[in-house]
Order: sequence, then C-alpha cells, then structure tokens
Amino acid sequence: MKFVIVVFDGLRPGSVTPGTMPNLNHFQSIGTSLNRHFSVFPSETRVASASLATGSHGAGHGIVGNRFWSNHDSAMIDGSDLQQLKTMGRRHGGSAMTARSLAEVLAKNGHSMMSFGFQSAGSWGISHWGSWQRNELAYWAPNPSRYSDHSDVVRMIESHGCVDHHAPATAAVSTLVDAFLETAQNNTLPAVTLIWIAEPDISQHAFGLNAPETAAMLRHVDAQFARLLDWWESNKSHAVQLLALSDHGHTTIGKKVSVADTLRMGGLHVGSTFDDESDVVLTAQRVAHIWVRRSDLAIARDALAILSEQPWFGGAFSRHEHGDRGVVPGTLSYQCVMADHVRAADLSVLLGESGQKGEQPGGISVYCDGPYPVGVGMHGGLSKPEISALAVLGGAMFGSGMQVSSPTSLVDIAPTIAHGLGIDGWKPAHGRVLHEALAANGDARPEDVCNCDISLSTGHRQFTVHRTGFGGSTYLSGVTMGKHSDSAGAESRHGQ
Repeated sequence: MKFVIVVFDGLRPGSVTPGTMPNLNHFQSIGTSLNRHFSVFPSETRVASASLATGSHGAGHGIVGNRFWSNHDSAMIDGSDLQQLKTMGRRHGGSAMTARSLAEVLAKNGHSMMSFGFQSAGSWGISHWGSWQRNELAYWAPNPSRYSDHSDVVRMIESHGCVDHHAPATAAVSTLVDAFLETAQNNTLPAVTLIWIAEPDISQHAFGLNAPETAAMLRHVDAQFARLLDWWESNKSHAVQLLALSDHGHTTIGKKVSVADTLRMGGLHVGSTFDDESDVVLTAQRVAHIWVRRSDLAIARDALAILSEQPWFGGAFSRHEHGDRGVVPGTLSYQCVMADHVRAADLSVLLGESGQKGEQPGGISVYCDGPYPVGVGMHGGLSKPEISALAVLGGAMFGSGMQVSSPTSLVDIAPTIAHGLGIDGWKPAHGRVLHEALAANGDARPEDVCNCDISLSTGHRQFTVHRTGFGGSTYLSGVTMGKHSDSAGAESRHGQ
C-alpha cells in the first residue's frame, strides 16, 4: 500500500464546488469526505505542517507559531527559514521538532518518503522532517539544489530550473505536478509521497478571497489536480491511496491594529530581543504571542490589562496553572488548545472579529496585525473559517462516497497512514487512527461525539473555545467572543 498526500495550502472547504473546482468536487463524491475536519492552534502554516508531520499539536512538536522566541537560542526563530530550524537548540542538545515525525517512523520500519513543494523552505522542511535529511527525494521548486543533490532532483533542475512562487503562483503549481508525474512514471513510489501546493494561500493573501485572481487560481489548482486524479485512477490496481487536504482555512481582514504600539502606549518597552532589557518581545498577526522579560508574571499581567481594554481583544491564553486556568489571571490555559509547550509564549492574545461584513454568506472579518492589508485573506486564529480544513481520502483503504461526521484533525492523518502501512506501535501525542473512515468500518455514531466547550468570563467579557471530544481526542472547532452580562468575576465553564 502507498499513500500520496496532496495539500492545498489555505484551501477553504467551501471553495470546493462543482462550478469552481469540479475535479476536487468529483473526488469528494468517490472518496471519503471528513466533514468536520479541523486545523490546529494557531492556524498558521508552519504549525500545521508540523502537526501533519508528527500527529501532534504544538504541545507535542514545539513549532508554536510561524515565528517564535527561543529562550535556548536567545533569538526569534523565523519558521520560514529552514537554516534557522536546522540549527536551533543544537548547543543545548535540542531540535526544532520535539515529536517524532511520520518520516522518522517510516525509516525505522523500512519505508521511505518523497516530497514536492514550493511553500517557504521552513514549512517544506518541517512537513517531511526526517526525510530530506536522509537525502530521500525532496524537491523544493524555488531552489531545488539548495537542500538536495538527489539524482532525480538534479534531473528536475535540468528540466524546470528554479520556479517563481510569487502570487499568482500559476507556473509553480503546474511545475510541481509535472515533477511528480515525471518521477512517478520513472520510479517506484515510496510508501508516502507528499505534494504541498502553496496555492490558493498565496493568492488569497495577495488578492482576497473573492478576487478574480483567486478564482482563477482555484480553477488552475483544480485543473492540475485533475492530472493527479487521472494518474491515480489509472494506478488504482497498485493500491495507491490518494489524500487531498488543506492545512487551514481563511477569513478576511476587516481592520488593522498594532499590538506593539498599544503596549508601548500602555508603558511597556517592546523590543526585538531582551538584550536591551525590553519588557516584551512579540509576534502578532491574528494572534499576538507575547514573551516577557524573565517570564515575569507581573509584566504579563500588565500586558493583559492593557490589551484586554481594546475593542479588538478576543480572549487570551497563558501557561497552565490549574484546571482550565492560565497562570496569568483572566486567561485560559494553553492546555485548552493543546499548545502548552516550553516554547509557548508567556501570553497569547486572540484578535477578535472586526464587525465588518465578511465576504461569504455568514462569513466574518477580523482584526489583524502585521503587513497584510485590509480586504485580503488571513488565518492564524481560532475562528471557524480559519480552523476549518479540507480532507478527502480515496483508495481501497477508505470508503467510497462516504461522509464522515465525527470530528477529525490534521493530527489524525499521520497515524492513519502508519496504520495503513501496518505500523501500529507509534502513538503520537494527540492524533488517532481514523477507524470510522476505513472502508470496513463506516461512519461514527453522532452520540459518540461529546461537547467539550470551555468558557471564560472576566468582568463583562466572555470567550468560548468550542471543542468536541471523540475517540479519546479533543478537537478545536472555533471560538465565540462577546460581552457577558454577569460581572461576578472570572469563571471557567465546560459545556455538557
């Protein structure tokens, strides 16, 4: 049995319609669709890449954001830079990834993996961590020779050269499919192949969710998937399982804010390092991740007091204290979102909904920090549009035309693949085998799914993290933010 995983970065499940993406829509009708499939927190590409690779949330794999502060390295780690990821923590005997990856498990069991991608180098390296280091076939289209001298990669360089991957990345999508099909024609596939297509994420960030350029890219991505689908249907006798996934969804930026400026106006010293005795170092887009000097709880409390007064404040997390509470009063614990890792920020603040009308029926728009302008697509937060993801599984291992209603997540993909390959001794930190998606089993019963919502009220504010439980796992499915009429103080409540 072999697996080919195709990831469409940022593809929203609602974009897969007969009119816009007929080939993916057709694949949904003949495969198994996971109808309640979710990303991870934060819903950022590097975090999602690591979760797909390891079957773990951030609490397990340690890639806690696209960018994050490393106390061991006394530096801000840019997760798009594979060189930084390769070297981080080495002087302390550490590694960028703190959970075993599928590629590492495959190698231990006599299997191999190959990968194709044109996302950032860091995301590319994380997604098949432990494979490219062994010089298994790993084709990074923007600069193929940078990380591989594999003989097949050398041939691809001669055929395709370096591929531009800026918006719209039309040529990059086509080249990636070309490279895979050429390789599949001339080689025996390994146990697992990963094809990571960085569209429509690039176009949605550049042009917006409903822009003509984005619509054109969705059609182009679908046309290229048709080529993969034709290849797959001609190879069904070889027991190839085809998985079509996305890593997260998107919403629309409605208003811009500056978390750093807000903290400065509140009297805190915000810097890029702690060398100059800054109070705070942060990264901010849909979530503001804030590290404070010497993890001083008083500074974290001050930061929360400043930010919680803002109209765009949407709730906050901090390190675990007890129960669902974070160590910073007025926050939930990172454990509530499976993100409690030693690298986690001292405080993470969600940016809320902006009140602007979303681009889709029933859609939302949101506050955002960072370089992206108002009106384009964005992700990283916990809103349902951001955390909803696509998953369609095809092949003899899975059901035909089946709709799975139980909650599932990116973290479930790797253990399910390992199970299909007969590797059942690997127990990732969070993921599970998707038994209900297997052809022999069928869908789960709705009564097996339980509500695990967690709410926190502070003064007149409340936010609820929507979670569901199934099969011993907990799934994030969105967040609700708003005012609360009860001002009796901070209370945490579970849904029943």
